[in-house]
Amino acid sequence: MPLTSEQRQRVLEAISIGRLLLDAPVKMYTGYGVGRPCDGCKDAISAQDVEYEANFSDGGSYFFHLGCAGLWDVERRRLSVVEDARMIREQAQLTRQQARLTAKESAQLRDEADVISRESEVARERARQVKRGEQPGK
Repeated sequence: MPLTSEQRQRVLEAISIGRLLLDAPVKMYTGYGVGRPCDGCKDAISAQDVEYEANFSDGGSYFFHLGCAGLWDVERRRLSVVEDARMIREQAQLTRQQARLTAKESAQLRDEADVISRESEVARERARQVKRGEQPGK
């Protein structure tokens, strides 16, 4: 049976307020419902409905209607991708900032190397002058 718009809204609300966690289950089982409430929409999962049981590593479980399980899984995956993209953007921004700092430091080191090179050339020229018996700087 497809989700009603009310059921869909309740599942999305449960996700947004954190009542449904977005962890990946370690196992999923299916069977027919036994009347327990769906953890997504809170409606009973009747004996005519397919019931999904999501088991987690901490021992917890969620029970869903077929449609609620599908919506929860899609949203869980979508939000995971959104979070991954946010983290990648933040890492890229940090990398750009580090690259700017490295470029600035590199430019400063090039400038210092140019000064040292000019000073070295002046010192070599003075040494040549002394070797020839001339007064340095003339």
